[in-house]
Amino acid sequence: MKIVITISTTYDRLLSISPELFPKSSSIGYVISCQGAREKPSQIYKEAGERIFGGNAEVFLLEGYGLSRNRNNAISNALKLESDYIYVADDDIEIKESSLLAAAVECLNSSIDIGIAKVGQIGSSELFKNYRNRDARSKFGLAFSASSVELLIRTNFLKKNQIEFDERFGLGSIYPSGEEFIFILDSIRAGATVKAVDVVVCDHEAISSGKDFYSDEKLIVAKGAMMKRGTKSIVVSLILGVLFSLKKHREYKQTIGFFKFCFNLSKGILKIGH
Repeated sequence: MKIVITISTTYDRLLSISPELFPKSSSIGYVISCQGAREKPSQIYKEAGERIFGGNAEVFLLEGYGLSRNRNNAISNALKLESDYIYVADDDIEIKESSLLAAAVECLNSSIDIGIAKVGQIGSSELFKNYRNRDARSKFGLAFSASSVELLIRTNFLKKNQIEFDERFGLGSIYPSGEEFIFILDSIRAGATVKAVDVVVCDHEAISSGKDFYSDEKLIVAKGAMMKRGTKSIVVSLILGVLFSLKKHREYKQTIGFFKFCFNLSKGILKIGH
């Protein structure tokens, strides 16, 4: 079993990544994509990558901004390497090596193209979020709740289908969220087998920007745009938007009213093309 872990980061963050968060193993390789404002010679970043991630690491430098663009750069370079699965990681998680390998073996044995694993919390026995009843969820339901650091993707599936993150979505782009949902739905349309995997593959800080979908109008609009881009249907998106607004009302009601929330969702739904 061989896994390539892709990490999207920025030049300044790369230099401060903790090496102990990322295991060194012959079964694991790393592809790191850096973007942002490059203030030091390229060799400094290349050497930092080797120091932090070990000898099985390759660092690629990218101009400009956009998390999805950064992830696509990392994945496209990871596809040039031999591996069974690609794991989409962040630069601030603590990877559980044996659990990650076990999850990949489970995916391989079950012919899973995209395995959606679990994430724990750093310094705690608690899980990062509520994973109850995942086995009963549809592929659509799994996609809607998935985070990037839960994704194990079969390398051969990506090579065959050339699925990428939509670069209009994700931090640093027009719509600052929703890229994982769209990626998984695009993969499902290409025939991907998507299943939940009951293994905690990494730990993450308890607080995450991904849990905030309502504090700024742009975040709400992005949710609507995500629904339209993912489903490719205005009607389905509007229905989904109302259901989502009702389900999450308790979480956002202290910040924004129900009808205003729905209005902002609809702005995103009606604004974006396919």
